[in-house]
Amino acid sequence: MISYFSIFPEKYATEIRTVAFPNHRDMPEGTILFNEFYCPDHNCNCERVLIRCDQVLDQNSAPKPYAMISYSWNSKPDASWRKIMSDGNPILDPFHINKKFAQELMEFWYDMYQRDVDYRERIFRHYRELRNAVGKQFTTEEGSGMSPDMGKTLAAILEASLSGNTKLLTNPAEIKKNDRLRHKELERKRAKRRKPK
Repeated sequence: MISYFSIFPEKYATEIRTVAFPNHRDMPEGTILFNEFYCPDHNCNCERVLIRCDQVLDQNSAPKPYAMISYSWNSKPDASWRKIMSDGNPILDPFHINKKFAQELMEFWYDMYQRDVDYRERIFRHYRELRNAVGKQFTTEEGSGMSPDMGKTLAAILEASLSGNTKLLTNPAEIKKNDRLRHKELERKRAKRRKPK
């Protein structure tokens, strides 16, 4: 997966989507940048975007990864991707950092993606532009689609994370212990709210 804005840096100022949630207790602080990553391999048809949500707290701070959303618009994925997508589409990518309120941020992004036709078309256009620009360099004979073994591994990680093992959604080396504890507390409160009275 390659960052679209690393290939087209001149479009960063005008085509990256951002959002802020001032005084919203159930969303991240600061400004969130929705950075886009795409697969460049012409022989892979995953039709997928990774959205890295970068948090900027103020004008003097650098963006820091906050959450990673994985989404595919492919209506006919191969067997491996079908198994992964059966757990949700979009999903929080379990191989990346996902901090407190990542789930809410993903739901906000997906709602925006569905409602905003221009933004959705921009995602599709960026996918094609990136593949046209650098695809030849990264295209493999068999394509970079997920092998059955990769699919099983990712499915097992997703199953464990959905069963409540939230450590699989975070990188303990990069996220403070209290962030992981807050994430667990948020999951507990969310599960409590879902129970019928």
